Parts: sequence; structure tokens; C-alpha cells
Amino acid sequence: MTGIAQDEAKARQLGISYGMLKALPVYVRRYEEPQTRGGSISAQTEPRYCLNCGKPLKGRRRTYCDAVCSNRFRGRKYYTRKTSFR
Repeated sequence: MTGIAQDEAKARQLGISYGMLKALPVYVRRYEEPQTRGGSISAQTEPRYCLNCGKPLKGRRRTYCDAVCSNRFRGRKYYTRKTSFR
């Protein structure tokens, strides 16, 4: 029995058409955030800091506080690696 035939049999058991079975709504479970005494906590509990200067970061996806820190960090990393192979 193919997958379509199985789905048709399942639809007949439920008393609906095959198209309605395939178009059933998808329910997404939402997980509740853990609650603390004062309220809810954010998904990220520990603060993140810039890899170059150590300032606290404001954005979720950021690794450096600004473009200058990013360039300095990558430049220092590149030149350290370049001089260590000599």
C-alpha cells in the first residue's frame, strides 16, 4: 500500500476527504518562558561582551561593539598568526 493509499484510508476513517486531510492546520506548540519571582527572564541569561575591548553588547547577534573593534580584533588575529609561522 502506497503512502497516498494509506492517507486515503486514514481520511475515510476520520470521515473527511483526502484533500481536507492534507490541508489540516498545523499547530505549533509555544513554550512558556521560565518564570522567576519578579517576572520572566530572557532567553539569554548571561551578558555578552565585545571580544576586543570587553564592553557589554546590546544586540543578540553581535560579537563586537562596533566596526573599529571588529577590524582591530581581526587584524591582531591575522598578524599574530602571520608572525608565529616564521
